[in-house]
Amino acid sequence: MQQRSSSIDKTENPRYNVVSHKIEGTPDGMAKINQQTLREANTKAIFMYIASRDQVTKQDICNELRLSFATVSKIVDALVEDGFVCLQEVGVSSGGRKPNIYRFLPASRAIIAIDLSPDNRAHVYLVDLKHQILSESTVRLANDESTDSMLKKLKAEVDATCTMVEIPSIISWGGCRPPRAVSFGEGSGDQ
Repeated sequence: MQQRSSSIDKTENPRYNVVSHKIEGTPDGMAKINQQTLREANTKAIFMYIASRDQVTKQDICNELRLSFATVSKIVDALVEDGFVCLQEVGVSSGGRKPNIYRFLPASRAIIAIDLSPDNRAHVYLVDLKHQILSESTVRLANDESTDSMLKKLKAEVDATCTMVEIPSIISWGGCRPPRAVSFGEGSGDQ
């Protein structure tokens, strides 16, 4: 039996993670990828492409990502339906049908990030999909406080932070960075 090895060729469009999976030893060199995996990869590539532009047409996406118009159209329509993208305007025709121009909606979702600092503070951030901080606050936590009490304080702060900004959907607990366990301050013995 012939040994098969797998490699990922990112030469076509590495910027948007459009990849083809090649397996040496197969007749056409292509791996069997199920439809769901391919759709997810195409959706991610299209999402990233639209998010990196001010405005874009479906044909722009087809040309840049080398995807069929039907694939792009179906995915863009789903992104519009999910509220990540909106139809901004109808463009100028260059002889045929007028193109629809789409734009990314970074405030369609928000991410809650919590940074636990060594000074017993929890910094709560609400960030949009373009990494802009929409709201931030700080909660003081006591050393002798129970875990349940700390979590209740954090939940209350997260709830308060979310109500300050009008966002259609919140991706809760998007990130949490615990404090360093070792202090490198004076007299700690670690230098």
